[in-house]
Amino acid sequence: MSTIPPQFFANRVTGGLAVVATVIRIIVGLGFIAAGAMKFVDLDLATQGMAAAGYPNTPVIAILLGLSELGSGLLLTIGLATRLAAGWLVIVMIGATIANFMTMPPAAPITIVLLILNAFLLWAGPGKAAMDNKLAARQAV
Repeated sequence: MSTIPPQFFANRVTGGLAVVATVIRIIVGLGFIAAGAMKFVDLDLATQGMAAAGYPNTPVIAILLGLSELGSGLLLTIGLATRLAAGWLVIVMIGATIANFMTMPPAAPITIVLLILNAFLLWAGPGKAAMDNKLAARQAV
C-alpha cells in the first residue's frame, strides 16, 4: 500500500510564522466558504456575473465554482490537505484575476491578494492547529 509523503502535510515554517500561516489559512478558508455559499444564495446573479466576465452563460459554471470554493474553503479552515486546497485556489484566483482585469479592474487587487495568500499557504503548509499536522505525524511513523 502506498503512502502519501509526510512532506505533503508538513510545515515549512515554525514559531510565529506558523501562527501567521494558521491565521491566514483560517481567514482565507472562511472567506472562500462565504464566497462559495453566495453563489448558491443567488445562482442567477453569480451566473450573470461570470457571463459578464466572458464565461459561458450557464449556471453549471457557477455551481462548479461554488462547490470548489466551498470545498477548498472547508479544507483550509480545518487544515486538511492544505497544500492541495491552496494550490487549487491559486489556479482559481489566476482565472479570477484575469477575468477581473478584463471586466472589473477595481476588483482585481482582491483576487491578487487571495492568490498571494494561497501561494503562501501552498509553500508554507498549514501552520499550527491543523489536521495535516496529525497526518504528518502518522505518516512519519
